[in-house]
Amino acid sequence: MNEQQNESIISSLWNLWTGGRPSKNQEAILDACFLACMDHGQEPPSARVARIVASCGKPLADAVAAGLLTMGPRHGNAGSAASEWIRVAVADGRSAEEVAQEALESEKRLPGIGHPKYDVDPRTTRLHKIAKRNLRETTHFDFALEVARYMTEQKGKSLPLNIDGALGALMADIAAPSDLADALFIVARTIGLIAHARDEAMTSTSYRRG
Repeated sequence: MNEQQNESIISSLWNLWTGGRPSKNQEAILDACFLACMDHGQEPPSARVARIVASCGKPLADAVAAGLLTMGPRHGNAGSAASEWIRVAVADGRSAEEVAQEALESEKRLPGIGHPKYDVDPRTTRLHKIAKRNLRETTHFDFALEVARYMTEQKGKSLPLNIDGALGALMADIAAPSDLADALFIVARTIGLIAHARDEAMTSTSYRRG
């Protein structure tokens, strides 16, 4: 009982999802990921839609569910796909330059790279620092950053490793299943959507038009 009372939310989640508890270093990384994904303002589609639905007088659950339904490969749920291409490239011994050049030449979008707002995603920078402190090796994270750096250099426009790419790379570096990158984002962002929906419900006097 005492062990359960002292267990963190992240450790409990990880146990439910994987059947095992993370090490202290892994828990520090997962906790940082969780915090980084909770909220990102009112602009992201999930927050915007949740607020619109809440402004129409719908219940909290409806507003949050509507926000979650916006998540997909273009918003919030590209982490698992990012983890897959990063793992495969590293396992095959490919160079970052090779992967980046192939993507540019084929005009193929690599999940986890690029952001409409950031030249450098501060969430990624923060997670990389925490990963360096807590892991012996950050092979996948370093590789993904190098791919993004090379693509930015060759394209002549900023194509940073975004939060999805960071989550995907970290799942690979701690040898966790790829799909848990998206799972972490969904659970964390749900907390933020609750905050947005409640705020909108308490402050709006009419429905949002956009």
